[in-house]
Amino acid sequence: MTGHSAIAMANDTCILLGSGGWMPTSERETAALYLRRGDHVLLVDAGTGLHRLVEHPELLQGAERVDIVLTHFHLDHVIGLSYLPGLALTEKPFVWARGKRSTTLRPETFSHGSSALRSSRPRSRS
Repeated sequence: MTGHSAIAMANDTCILLGSGGWMPTSERETAALYLRRGDHVLLVDAGTGLHRLVEHPELLQGAERVDIVLTHFHLDHVIGLSYLPGLALTEKPFVWARGKRSTTLRPETFSHGSSALRSSRPRSRS
C-alpha cells in the first residue's frame, strides 16, 4: 500500500489502516488495525479504515480466516462493518466484542438494510 506504514516480519504483517479521531479526513481514516500471520487476518476495530481493504483486495488474498475484535462500540470503531459485503472473503468473518456472546455477521444483514435487523421490543400502536 503506497503511502501507508506497513511492518512485515517474516510472514507477519501489521498495517495501521486508520488512526484518526471520530471523523475521517482525506488523509486519515478512523480506527482500524490489520494484522496478518499466514492465512489468518486479525482486524482490531472496524472504523472507516476498513475501506482500504476494499481498495486493496490483495491484502485479503489467501486469507482463510478473518477475525474482527471491537474494542468498544463508538461509531468511529464500528462504522467500517458496513464495508464487509465489499470484501472478497471466502468465509464470513467472526466478530469478537464485549458482551454475552459474539456473532458471525451475515452479508444479508447489510444488503437488506435495517429490515434484516429484528428488534425484540414490541412495536407501539399509534
